Amino acid sequence: MVCLNCGDGRFSYMSEDERFSYYVCRSCGNTSVLPKGMRIS
Repeated sequence: MVCLNCGDGRFSYMSEDERFSYYVCRSCGNTSVLPKGMRIS
């Protein structure tokens, strides 16, 4: 997964709810949302 904001690929897990997992880019702080159960590659 690549950050759409800065182009970096380093994400940290942030949180999840019943449907989605939330990750934050370690470089710029942009958040990314994935359907729960999907893993970032």
